[in-house]
Amino acid sequence: MKSQWVVMDYKEGMLKKITSLTQIYYGDIEIASERFLNWQYFENPTGNSIMKLAVKENEVIGQYIVIPIRFNVSGSVVIGSLSLNTLVHPQHHGKGIFKILAKEVYKYCQDKDVVFTYGFPNQNSFHGFTKSLGFRYLEVPLLIRLINPVKLLKSKLFNIKSEMYECTDNFNNNTFSDGINIANVNRFGSEFDVFWELICNNSPVMVIRNSEYLNWRYIDIPYRRYHVLKAECDGRICGYIVLRETSVKNIRCGMIVDFIVEKTQVGEQVGDNLIRSALKHFKEANVSISGALMMKHTLEFNILKRNGFITCPKWFLPQPFPLILKLHQKHDKDNIIEDFNNWFVTMGDYDVI
Repeated sequence: MKSQWVVMDYKEGMLKKITSLTQIYYGDIEIASERFLNWQYFENPTGNSIMKLAVKENEVIGQYIVIPIRFNVSGSVVIGSLSLNTLVHPQHHGKGIFKILAKEVYKYCQDKDVVFTYGFPNQNSFHGFTKSLGFRYLEVPLLIRLINPVKLLKSKLFNIKSEMYECTDNFNNNTFSDGINIANVNRFGSEFDVFWELICNNSPVMVIRNSEYLNWRYIDIPYRRYHVLKAECDGRICGYIVLRETSVKNIRCGMIVDFIVEKTQVGEQVGDNLIRSALKHFKEANVSISGALMMKHTLEFNILKRNGFITCPKWFLPQPFPLILKLHQKHDKDNIIEDFNNWFVTMGDYDVI
């Protein structure tokens, strides 16, 4: 008689088995390393990950994992969760493992007052989330700007259309507003907590970007290196931007991972300065193209567009970027959370970049 798989909670010492399953999908790369996964699952300042595992003959054959994230929802702290690293061993597809594990996690979330789960699934799991698990979704726009068109041509993407060249216009507009100082950030200090209090109501639904969270997400993360710039006005923080260089389909890309400014006229000038500083950094880093995820209703979206970014044409889009959402319990902020027009989202709000 064949042994059956069972649902288990994570127990100390199982990280090696989880790492082995992760490496089946991603290979022996940094984000599938034990060190990276320990940071992601167990060093999060909001708390340890919530995971359910499918185990057969002492081997992990499936996992469904969310990590808790603190949100500001119209002035109230709400605990949400980010779904990530959903995996089922290839030999055990078609057994309903994904759906069973997910429902077990959502039940736990409901019991522990984790109000909702969000994520950015890949195309393999998107239909499972939306069709089988009842997630709602919205496509988040990818904005791009060419940095080095010649280098892009050499990457064999010869079919660059006129709309792409539009985002190279005024590339040499490197003028900067007086009274705004742009500086590197090696670690987020208490001044960023003051800044968070200033911008926490820029949008009704935002991940709480205090110094503790920002240091965990961008500074203490193993292997990855981000370039962080802050803008100071009159001795205080008035905006910041987080950058990372990576390769997508053999194209050297400069990603704007996070970008936020105060919602004032000064903030608009700060945004221009930060974006122009980012483009200068990317040019010096020899990247071909820059990209950012940003919701259309935000100030930062308008700043990016004003500085030469365009919505990525469908023919050039590496993949869709669906933001998915599922509420686990009734909450007095339900109608606010469920309206995607209330959300502020960047690449930094999930785990891929």
